[in-house]
Amino acid sequence: MTTDGGERKKMSHMVKVLHYLEVDKDGNPDGIGNFVVDVDTCGKSADEITNAIERSLVPIKKLLSDDIKISGQTGDSGGGGAVQCLFPKLIEKEVLDKYAKYIACMLHAQCKPFEVACKNAFGEQGLGKYTVFQL
Repeated sequence: MTTDGGERKKMSHMVKVLHYLEVDKDGNPDGIGNFVVDVDTCGKSADEITNAIERSLVPIKKLLSDDIKISGQTGDSGGGGAVQCLFPKLIEKEVLDKYAKYIACMLHAQCKPFEVACKNAFGEQGLGKYTVFQL
């Protein structure tokens, strides 16, 4: 799941998108699908955003079989809607699967060696840095 909030014309909004693995007729991975759940004006605090996500996803979860889980969340890291603020609240409300934290940690552990290798090969990244990733 990806969430992102913002403000346009003095109206705050929160976009919620689900991502899922598409499979072919033989059950083999065949791509990634995306589904925009909704966009609403929920406020900016972590509690308001968590409640908005719960309102949007609980009806969808009821339509899914028990073996389909929402197992992760991505988004930006600023403000009340920061992933690190929402993640524990969404697990507590059972919007995210109880193992979502471990899945995120395992993915992070797999990505970290690549990050270190890239830093060693290409240098630090970010604003004001002049590397191949910034061009």
